[in-house]
This record gives sequence, C-alpha cells and structure tokens, in this order.
Amino acid sequence: MPEAIGRLIAAVRRRWLALDGLGAVGRAAGASAVALALAVVLDRWLSLDGGPLLVVAAITILSVLAAVALSVRAMRWPNEQKLARLVEERCPELEDRLATAVALSSAGGLAPLVVEDAAARAGQVDPARVVTSAAVRLAAWRAVAAVALLAAAVFLAWSSIERVWLTAWLRVFPGALQVVVEPGDARVRAGQPLTIRARLSGAPASLARQAPVLVIAGGEAARSLPMIAAPANGGAGGHAIEVGTVDRTFTYHVTAAGIRSRDYTITAVR
Repeated sequence: MPEAIGRLIAAVRRRWLALDGLGAVGRAAGASAVALALAVVLDRWLSLDGGPLLVVAAITILSVLAAVALSVRAMRWPNEQKLARLVEERCPELEDRLATAVALSSAGGLAPLVVEDAAARAGQVDPARVVTSAAVRLAAWRAVAAVALLAAAVFLAWSSIERVWLTAWLRVFPGALQVVVEPGDARVRAGQPLTIRARLSGAPASLARQAPVLVIAGGEAARSLPMIAAPANGGAGGHAIEVGTVDRTFTYHVTAAGIRSRDYTITAVR
C-alpha cells in the first residue's frame, strides 16, 4: 500500500477510535452513575442492612459491569476496506478510487495507475473531513460530563459503599469488629453518676468515627441515646455518654456501625 494511503487510513482510524472510545466511556460512565444513584436512593429509602444490602450491592456491581461490557462491545473496529469506504463517503471526489486501491493492495493485485492516482488524491485529503474535530470534542465533553456524574454518584454513595464493604467483611470474618464497652457489667453505688464509654475495635477510621448508640433496656420504655466523641477518654474513635445518677439496676447494650455489643448490667448497690 502506498505511503500516502497508509497515512490517511491510519489517521482516520485514530480519529475514529478516539470518537468511538470516548462514546464508550460516556455510555459506560453514565449508565454506571444511574445504577449507583438508584442503589443509593433505594438504600436511603429502605435503610438496607445485612443480606438485602449485599443483594442490592451485587445487582449494582453486575449492572456496572454489564454497562461497561455493552459499551465496549458496541465499539466498532473497522478494517482498512471499511475505513476507505468511509473516507469516500465523506470525500466524494475520490470516486471509489481509494477503496479500489486498498482492495488491490490487500490482494496483491497490479494496477499501478489506479493505485498511484488514489495515492495522489489521498495525500490531499484532511482526516478531519472524515471524522471531524467538532465530533471528537463533543464526544470528549460528553465523556467528561458522564465521568463527573459518576464521581458525584460515588461521592454520594460513599457511606453506603463503606457499609457494603463492612457487611461483606463481617460475613467473611464475623469476629473482625467488636464494640468495646466500659465499664461493661458493673456495680455502682446508688446516687452516683455513671459514664459509659464505647469504641469500635478493628474498624477503619471512617467507621470508628461513627457515633455509637447506647440502648438502655426497659421494655416499651427502652431508650436509645447517641454517644458523643470523647477520644481523650476512649482513645482514637472513642465515644462516651453520661447517663446521670444510678437509682436502679438496668441492662444496656451499645450498637455501632451495625455491630451490637452483648447485654451488660449495671447493678445499683444501696
């Protein structure tokens, strides 16, 4: 194949693949953002946890993988003959000479006059006439917008992603995280104030910072009290709460990031 024809075909192929690749990125990122956003809405609406949360996460992951696979599959990989035809469609002055020259070159045929004439005309063709710069720029902006939308969806879904990771981790390693509670079971003189501290052991910092909830049992009168960050007392990620003076014996537990401690008893000593 003459050098002029080869250069034209190669330049058109690069621009075509850039246009098609940017389109695939835009489609995949956009579809992934929609799937992730729907999962977040479903999670916030239904307050998913445990198995249902993992099911929604699995469906979302499969949807994202399907979007990527379909986007890549939709890309077209034209050969030299198809590219030559595309050039002739956009540059009618070539009058089938380019496709004929490519076919003869590929087949090893001998038609020097036809090939030389096609090469001369190919050297005058601007690849931007075939795949315009405006089309490539538009595809690039669409891809950037789709990627930005996906980044925003990931940002909004980050807390849900952490919960999915934590839930999956606990399914595989059920004893990996523990809620450490102080004083746990204790005997306290009636009328004395009591401070309960808790921290999530074995958790990443983002989860350890989540405020635990103290639940004081009492049947229908059970109380749930959010704990306050108190790293000076409980160490990094520690939380504490003052429950006031102890006037009776009660049972309590602490929950943090979906993890529940065992029940503890505070015995009022008179």
